[in-house]
Amino acid sequence: MPVPRLRRLLAGAAVAAVCAAPPAAQRLPVDRAGNLFFARASVNGRATVWLTVDTGANLTVLDPAVAQSLDLPVLDPQSRTDVGSGVGPTDFSRTRGVAVRVGDLPAFAPPSLFLVPVRSLSGFVGHAVDGVLGVDFMLGHVVEFDYRAGAVIFHDARSFVYRGTGQRLPMDITGNVVTVRGSVTLSDATTLGVRWLVDTGRAGRPLLGAPFVRAHRLVERFAIPAQFGMSRSVNGFMRSRTASLAAIEFGSLRIDRPDVDLSEADSGLSASDRYDGHLGAVALSRFRMIVDFSRRELILEPR
Repeated sequence: MPVPRLRRLLAGAAVAAVCAAPPAAQRLPVDRAGNLFFARASVNGRATVWLTVDTGANLTVLDPAVAQSLDLPVLDPQSRTDVGSGVGPTDFSRTRGVAVRVGDLPAFAPPSLFLVPVRSLSGFVGHAVDGVLGVDFMLGHVVEFDYRAGAVIFHDARSFVYRGTGQRLPMDITGNVVTVRGSVTLSDATTLGVRWLVDTGRAGRPLLGAPFVRAHRLVERFAIPAQFGMSRSVNGFMRSRTASLAAIEFGSLRIDRPDVDLSEADSGLSASDRYDGHLGAVALSRFRMIVDFSRRELILEPR
């Protein structure tokens, strides 16, 4: 399935949002289409919308059509090429006076919120898309992605205690960009360290970014002949090649013989040097994943 891309809207942006910790564990009202989670939310108590739950998006956004239906102001229209993983520009703007409520969580009311035309992705992901719940919405919480049960659960960070036996990984959050370190073993037994973007908004398999691919000549050395991929984003398509690795590893966890995409982009977020690759839901769905934003820890528990 083509994979939507929607990532950082401004370099190093980190929005201070008004979103108090939930009083207890809250199971979000979500649908699951493929490997993506879509949360049902309300905006200003009026519009009902579907928002992807995306740890790879540093900011929460709405489609401009939602703002229009609520008569919200449209501010600072502009265009950038680093919004999404495609290679074209994206038109976007801001609005204010927005309160987003998901289930029984407290209302999320940032000072301003970006408007990005994400509804165009609905046909590609097989579900209505009216916006994205990004990392700014999740900060301060413990967010559990239970792919087996099809559930997303927000835990109160003040009382959450993990008692399982999953792999605990240090997690970096810089500019609301969530990354963990792991390694890949190539088919020739070479092992390389990789800084992965934890990306629940990528429905597909892991993607290694263009700078990493070029630095290690992965297309020339390992790409499978005549296999190409195209990912769809708000700013167009991104072309990739396919390679089979010996393994992806995180601490003591190992995924054997995974296929990965090798980005050939020269612009957009799949050409970013802020991380080496996107760890998408094909890999993440092998685990019960707990993202502890308050303690900066990622927990992967094999299913």
